[in-house]
Amino acid sequence: MRKLLSFSFIIGLLFIPAALAAQAHTTTPVKTTKDQVLFETDVMVGTTLLKAGEYAVAGDATQVTFTRLMESTDGPGHWQLSKDKPVVIAIQAKALPKKAENTEMEIPVNASGVHVLATLCLRGSTVEYTFSN
Repeated sequence: MRKLLSFSFIIGLLFIPAALAAQAHTTTPVKTTKDQVLFETDVMVGTTLLKAGEYAVAGDATQVTFTRLMESTDGPGHWQLSKDKPVVIAIQAKALPKKAENTEMEIPVNASGVHVLATLCLRGSTVEYTFSN
């Protein structure tokens, strides 16, 4: 009986590092990806309503940040960050098989007639972002 307990103890010690190693590598690091997007109408993102306009967007594995842009004094096509506080939204990330070639958004209209950002994929990103609304 004593040999069986010793054997079980040794086997248990061998499996502990393997279990810890398996837990340590559950997600692959996701680099922050940035791009500019244009909302032609007001859009609900999470629980925040973003006004129509141009936004700088940065996303990683846990959140996406929207910073409103305003046209600079350099003329049309030149943008600068507005003084508005950036909006940070928690997301769920789904891995893509390869880097996205284009920035794409899915913006359905909900039952109340509000445009809602459901998914976002930024050019160069390896993940698709899903928003809880």
